[in-house]
Parts: sequence; C-alpha cells; structure tokens
Amino acid sequence: MLTRLPVRLAMRRNPLRMGMDQNLSQAISSMIKYKVSSVLIHDDQSDQDQGLLTKTDLMTLYYGQLPLDTPLQDVLVTPIATCVQDDFLEVALSRMLDQEVKRIYVLNGDDEKIIGVLSFADIVGLLYRICSKCKKSLTRSWQNSHHAALLVRDVMHCDVVSCEGEQTIAQALEILSMQSFSALLVQDGQHPLPGVLSKSDLILAYRHNVPLENKITDISSYPVLSCARDEPLAQVLKRMMIADVHRLFVHGSDPGQMQGVLSLTDAARARSGSCQACTASRLT
Repeated sequence: MLTRLPVRLAMRRNPLRMGMDQNLSQAISSMIKYKVSSVLIHDDQSDQDQGLLTKTDLMTLYYGQLPLDTPLQDVLVTPIATCVQDDFLEVALSRMLDQEVKRIYVLNGDDEKIIGVLSFADIVGLLYRICSKCKKSLTRSWQNSHHAALLVRDVMHCDVVSCEGEQTIAQALEILSMQSFSALLVQDGQHPLPGVLSKSDLILAYRHNVPLENKITDISSYPVLSCARDEPLAQVLKRMMIADVHRLFVHGSDPGQMQGVLSLTDAARARSGSCQACTASRLT
C-alpha cells in the first residue's frame, strides 16, 4: 500500500516554530492552541532549527518543577529525526520505527530546510483516503465488504494503564514515565464512567502552575472518550479524525469496563484502517 508513495502526500506543512528566547509557558500555550505535540526551536541568527520540544519532554520538566519562564534554548532536545519530502513513505516509516519516534520532520531536498512534519496519524489519514476510494472498501460498500471489515479489536492495544482519582499528579507523571502510553484511565467512585488524564491535561496543568501534590481528579476529563471493541475500525477512525483525537479507550459490552486502547499509531502499525481487501497494507 505504501510502495512508491512520497512523503509529501501525507506530511503537514509549516510545522510550529518558536524562538530560542521564548519560554516554556509560551511553548505550552502554542502547543495547546494549535493542537500539536511538538514544536521546533528556531535560531533566528543562523536561520536554523536547533532542536525540538515535545509534550513528553514537558511532562518531565513539570515533574522537575522547572520554572515556566525558562528559555527554550535551555531545554531543547536534539537530534531532530528527518526525512526528505521525496522519500517514499515506507522509508520514513522505517526510520520512525528504528528511532522510536512518533513524528519525523520533512526536509526540502534542495536546501535542507524543514518544511513539514509527518506522524503516524498523517499516514493513517492518507491510507484512509486511499482506501475510501477502493471499490472493496468498507466505507464505500458496507454490504459487500462487511465480511472483511477490520474491527477495533483486531488492532487495539490490550493493556490499559489506570490510576485512582485520589492519587497525586506527581504519581501520575511517574506512572506515565514508565509506560509508552499517552494517557491514563482514571477510576473515580464519584463518576459513573471512568475519566482520562492525558498529556495535554498535564501540560496545561503545568502552564497553570497546578501543584504536583494535587489530586488527579483536579485536572482529569470526564467521561473518557471510548468505542466498542466490535465496532468496524473504519467507522471509528473516521470519528477520531473528525473529532481530531488520536486515542480512544476501548470497552466491551459494559461501557464502564475498558479493555484496551486504540490509537492512530496502532492503526498505522497494523493496516490502512478500512478492510482486509489489501493484505499488503500492513505497515510492520
């Protein structure tokens, strides 16, 4: 499925950039405003991108209680994983998996300037658009392709990391630092359905100087966004893209009992996200 498709078809152009002298507070505000998970740190004097800062980095800085007025030049991370816009997607994807990164920045082949960014979500979006035009696609012909439909359970991650609402934000940061997940399921007896604590919730708490000793319930969102494990994957992916979310928790027959997590990363690692018409669409 990815053979000979260039990166430029899936990448997002004009990645978010900030200056070396801007601070953590400004970076968090911009990342929340533009709904991005990373920001490039740019040096205006050399006109070069010197590093980047991600939500994961910000969580570490929150745990370390680094002041919000800290300049970005003091906390930027290097190196920046890159590819060229004319590289094939399978090359970029292989590089992302090898380097264990969730996004790769895209260079203009002529002057080596970063002109875009590619993530697992962007790859899923491109493959979903391609598959939606296929005559065998679930999204085009439900009756004819239902028997071949991929279900959420086929690609979801079965481990759910949860915490109690009475735990502290510091404890939540410790749990997430040891896991590869980007959110925690929050079990709280005061709510009929579980909640969720995401990286976005945590960096927003950092921005507002919420003490690490506060309870998780002070910054969690209720109820958690979820889907059923037996739903067609194509329909769930469509809802996720419309709602601009990268992750859903998965429940069985009981909406209050979560059995797994579905992320766009999972869908990218597994298939295009429509049906089993293209067995070659496996990405790993």
